[in-house]
Amino acid sequence: MQDRVQSKSGKRGKTVVFRLGPGVDLMEGLTRVCLEHGIKSGVVNSCVGSLNGCKLFTPVILPDSKFGAGYGDPIVREGPIELLSVNGMVCFLEDGRLAPHLHFVVSDERGNTFGGHLANEGNRCLITVEGSITEFEGVSCVRRYDEETELVMLSPE
Repeated sequence: MQDRVQSKSGKRGKTVVFRLGPGVDLMEGLTRVCLEHGIKSGVVNSCVGSLNGCKLFTPVILPDSKFGAGYGDPIVREGPIELLSVNGMVCFLEDGRLAPHLHFVVSDERGNTFGGHLANEGNRCLITVEGSITEFEGVSCVRRYDEETELVMLSPE
């Protein structure tokens, strides 16, 4: 069994402040910002705005899975949606492709809040999405297959 606690120390690098305009997909826009500024490993510090609907995943009971739970089918909500917070890691796969792991909290037109794991597509900006990303220096956030969980997970190196 591999070590269940993994960590790597580094320093904060540059911080990039961004704005995504109407119609830009949130994951696509965040990925583009990272690519344009050479960020392969980092953290999303802040991200707020509005979405024209959203698509997310939440944990569900999956009796046949290794842990008895996992992500089910995507949840799709029609907009307008207020984007209250995005948190997560900017990571990359072993083949070098960016693979951010992001979760978010949103509210609907009545102020009901909900959140979950951000889907890779289906979260288009309504008016604006504004935020910042900070790069890690001396730490690589690689997402690799983990034998214990049988999933692709963060490996700080």
